[in-house]
Amino acid sequence: MDNAVREELDDTYEAVKAQLQQWPINKLAMLLNELNVSISEPSVSHHVHLSYEELEMLTQH
Repeated sequence: MDNAVREELDDTYEAVKAQLQQWPINKLAMLLNELNVSISEPSVSHHVHLSYEELEMLTQH
């Protein structure tokens, strides 16, 4: 992966993370439940960009 693509992915990741931090807890919980289902499927696991610690941080607010 070249640097331009990596930077674009990082920018997208930061934008999504900032938006998620604005969400109410019940909406985040619903999203996390859906992501947990997706994470258990190997074919999509590499698309989930949040680390376990970041997911925990998002649910602590």
